[in-house]
Amino acid sequence: MATAQPGSSSGKGQEADPGASVGGERLDWMVQHPKYTEMMALDVSDSTQVYAAFLVYLDLLEARNWKDVTCRGSAELQLVYLLGFPAEQEKVHVVVPMPVHMTLSHARFSQQSYWKLVTAVIAGG
Repeated sequence: MATAQPGSSSGKGQEADPGASVGGERLDWMVQHPKYTEMMALDVSDSTQVYAAFLVYLDLLEARNWKDVTCRGSAELQLVYLLGFPAEQEKVHVVVPMPVHMTLSHARFSQQSYWKLVTAVIAGG
């Protein structure tokens, strides 16, 4: 499977340079991380959104101690969203990570698209 360089907007199909660095820090660990690989395999073409989702995923697990965080992709909305539990007794929360360049609009999140996403979350798919 081909992986895109983290932070690039060209999408899938571009090989990541295993020795690439951002700010002098090597990204080998990230492009090889199983969850990042799983997210890149979802049907989302904007790799910057996938990258943002991965960083939020790490934050939810490691900094905020959320439980059972999983990722899902929406081909129609072209985004990765996360599901998880902030605490043991709480209900599932849905998080939609977005990079700075992505804008929200009524057209992007039309009622139909939004309800398809909600239905998919409820159905577990």
